[in-house]
Amino acid sequence: MNTGAFGNIPSMQDWRYKELKELGIEFSDNEKLAIYNSGQKDDAIFYKGIFITGNHSKSGTLSKFSEELNASLLYLLMIVRSIVKM
Repeated sequence: MNTGAFGNIPSMQDWRYKELKELGIEFSDNEKLAIYNSGQKDDAIFYKGIFITGNHSKSGTLSKFSEELNASLLYLLMIVRSIVKM
């Protein structure tokens, strides 16, 4: 999924967060992971407990955050094309 603005959506990551929250799904945030966000369009980011892949693969996204993940990852829920996989 893209990050940043897309069409008439000002923030894809915020749109995804709100979409999941409306479904009753909220994730734990982690400031240590958020500091790795580059701010570049379509870069992999961690936003309010959600990994947004941008133009990276899922494994590339997790690799970017791997140092902090080793200490803090408890559960990982992947949502792919609106299908929930655990």
